Amino acid sequence: MVLDIEGIKKDATVKMRKALPALVFTIIAAVLIWVFGNLVFMPLAEGITLYGGWPLDKVISFVILIALIAIVLRAMLALTRIADGISTFFAAEMSRLTPKSFDETSLRRYRSFLRGIVYTILIIFIFILIQNYLTYIHPALSGIVLLIIVIWAIVLLYQGGTKIAGEITKTLDYMGEQAVKLLEGEREEKKEMTEKSKR
Repeated sequence: MVLDIEGIKKDATVKMRKALPALVFTIIAAVLIWVFGNLVFMPLAEGITLYGGWPLDKVISFVILIALIAIVLRAMLALTRIADGISTFFAAEMSRLTPKSFDETSLRRYRSFLRGIVYTILIIFIFILIQNYLTYIHPALSGIVLLIIVIWAIVLLYQGGTKIAGEITKTLDYMGEQAVKLLEGEREEKKEMTEKSKR
């Protein structure tokens, strides 16, 4: 079954356009909270303790961390749509390498692999935003979260890599066949030219 590559790319572009405003707003809100938290609220709270001996900077760090996580969770739908759009768009572009053998399964595999890369980049960005606040709460907390992210990213990328391995083999086989056909065509042309010159 031949896929409508242009239609797939158009759908992916539409999804990305619809999700982009929500994502931009979310990123701006998250960055503003991070900037004000790091440069204003945390320095102001340093050395102040609440009733019961609770350090105010740790409490504010926890509040900002919760706010950032809530914003990120709210944005996950937009992030997922954009990740799907980007991965679908690039998967459709990859179909140009193997136009005859590219089918729905190929599209799903490329999409899964590229989605894994996009998700890994997004989760690293999220960790960069919340790392300081995790450290303020407890120095080991950011290390634990980073370790979980590393394990998750390795599993995700490995799964995507195993799915795409077959497609890479198929693409290389197709390109090899095209190269052989090209060489055979050149040999035929040279043979014809040699025969003509003999006449």
